[in-house]
Amino acid sequence: METKGKVKSGKWQGKDRRKGPDPLTKVFQVIILVCWVLFIAAMLTVHKASPEFDMVTDRWMGFKIRKFWDKRMIETAQYLFFTLLSVSSVGLIINSTRNKRKTDHYSISVFLMIACSIVALIILYVKF
Repeated sequence: METKGKVKSGKWQGKDRRKGPDPLTKVFQVIILVCWVLFIAAMLTVHKASPEFDMVTDRWMGFKIRKFWDKRMIETAQYLFFTLLSVSSVGLIINSTRNKRKTDHYSISVFLMIACSIVALIILYVKF
C-alpha cells in the first residue's frame, strides 16, 4: 500500500509551505500577554489594598498607618480577576480550536490563569 506524499516513519519529507504563524496564533500570543499583564495588575492591586505594616520608625515619626483593607481596591481587584478569567477563557477556546495535530499542545499559561483567577475570585468574594 503506497501513501500519498512523502511520509516516512511519521516524519514529513516534503517542502514546508508554511509562512509562519497564522493570525489566530498571533492573537493567541497577544491574549497570553494580556493575561499576564492583568494577573500582575490584579496582584499588585490586592497588595495595595492590604493593611499597611506597622513599623517602629512609623510610630516614632508619627505616621498614620492604615489598619484595614481598602474596599475600593478590593473591588478593582475583583474586576481585574474577572476580566482575567474572561480573557483566559477566550484564549482557551482559541487554543482548543488550533489543536488538531498530535504535536499541538495546550498552553499552560491559560490553564494557570484560569485556575488563579477562579481561586482569587472565590477568596475575595468569601473574605470580603
